[in-house]
Amino acid sequence: MFSLRFLGGDVMVVRSLRAGIGPDGARRRGRGDRGAGLVAGLVLIVAMTTGALLWLTINVDTDLVAMATADDLAFQIARAAASEIDIAGLRADPRVVRIDPVAATARAEATASRLFSTLGVNGEVIAVVVDGDRATVQLHLDGVDGVIESGVSARAVSG
Repeated sequence: MFSLRFLGGDVMVVRSLRAGIGPDGARRRGRGDRGAGLVAGLVLIVAMTTGALLWLTINVDTDLVAMATADDLAFQIARAAASEIDIAGLRADPRVVRIDPVAATARAEATASRLFSTLGVNGEVIAVVVDGDRATVQLHLDGVDGVIESGVSARAVSG
């Protein structure tokens, strides 16, 4: 504690090593920097958590859209392949529907090429597997975070 002379009167100024203690020795609420570190830490934790959640939401959403696009394209290509019915086999026995494997593969490749160029997507058909009345197409697309693979089947029906 030290005193100052100011216009003939004494002014007492109290300095304490511990913040928050007044001249009378009583604790003063809201004085000093007690708890400032805790508040700063909590603000930092909330900000980092919010940022992490936003980043996660954006990345997961982008990946889901890319996977849905891959599945949609694979399904459209499989449907095109399944539309190539073996006409000679159908004429021989109308109860049995079979897919022509050569025509189905060619149709799948042509459809994939057209869809990829129309949508501006980089990808390729890995395999077209024909098993009786079912055509399965496997493809991969160049996604945001790498290659996205999809495999979808379509069935040929008559009627």
